[in-house]
Amino acid sequence: MITQWLYSCKWFLLGGLGLSVALAVATPVLYNSFMNSGDPEGVMTAMMLPMFAVMFSIMIPMESVNSNFANMILCRFQAFSVTTMKPIKFCFSHLAVWGIAAVYSAVCTIIPIISMSLFIDGYTDTMLLDNVKLGISLLAFFIGADYVTGALTIKLKSRDKAAILGLAVGMGIGIAAIIIALANNIDIDLMEVITAIGNNWYIVAGGMVALIATGMALMLNFIRKGELS
Repeated sequence: MITQWLYSCKWFLLGGLGLSVALAVATPVLYNSFMNSGDPEGVMTAMMLPMFAVMFSIMIPMESVNSNFANMILCRFQAFSVTTMKPIKFCFSHLAVWGIAAVYSAVCTIIPIISMSLFIDGYTDTMLLDNVKLGISLLAFFIGADYVTGALTIKLKSRDKAAILGLAVGMGIGIAAIIIALANNIDIDLMEVITAIGNNWYIVAGGMVALIATGMALMLNFIRKGELS
């Protein structure tokens, strides 16, 4: 499974690396340009650029895993794979792919972080730690959420349907959180939300463990019922 993923997604992974290099060049240039403009909106945009650089560096390599897993279900490769190993080994092999993707994403994220540390004044002292926490949170979220999506793809035979179902649940949670915030007169600011996610990375990591456990339980159940065959 690991070899198949690396072979099928090599251009996907190289594209993610290329994007990280591009962000490493563009982010400091844009940051300094917006910051020196003196425009309040430009300054706000500049403050958010490092966070977006971290987010986009992580997203593409991680997306390759779930996309490839769904494609291999449709072409019956996963059905063949599960005949050569026990279901629990199949689930942990899939988790191993996620682990490798997470390490690769972390490497891709380090590239723009190093560039920003070198070319943005004060970045190391004011934003580095927050960006690292945000990166950890996003990696945890992607692994947990996409593991569940992968399990649902086995059941629904469609990645789109699984993603829509997961999105509906996520939106429901998000709407509930917004309603609670508004009811308590709490201002909702995108930058503050992203910062809060990073600062509470350990909660996100705990959520990842819960999502992986849920996804693995679902995946095992579906495989043992013959849903993958």
